[in-house]
Amino acid sequence: MGLRHSQKCARIRSLSEGGTVLTIGDDDISDPDDKLGIKKLHVAYVGTALVVKYQYHPEFRFVPGFDGNYTFAIPPNKDRSYEYLIFAAWSEGSVLKNTNEFKDYVIRSAREYNNPITVIFRFDVPVEKKIVL
Repeated sequence: MGLRHSQKCARIRSLSEGGTVLTIGDDDISDPDDKLGIKKLHVAYVGTALVVKYQYHPEFRFVPGFDGNYTFAIPPNKDRSYEYLIFAAWSEGSVLKNTNEFKDYVIRSAREYNNPITVIFRFDVPVEKKIVL
């Protein structure tokens, strides 16, 4: 199984760490209403990221086709399924307006995603009763 992440806007930097791939760079955004694709908005920063859980043993690979792509090869499991997160932000957004904020957010979220808080409720433990006089 595999999962693709485009490196088109990775003119500034990219990061591959464990099951995380991050690309950050400037880009020209096309106007969706412009059928000829002439109208473009230059954006100082566009960031995208992909996180695959460690438990699926993602293997990072670079594929030069389609203008370059970052991929993860994932060994198939019994269910032939896997879990992942996708992130995106840009300099024109309301949050994560710069590259460092975006990178820090992705790395922190990847750690949390791979290490969720686990709560165990035990109902077989007797509850102590106290009487207040």
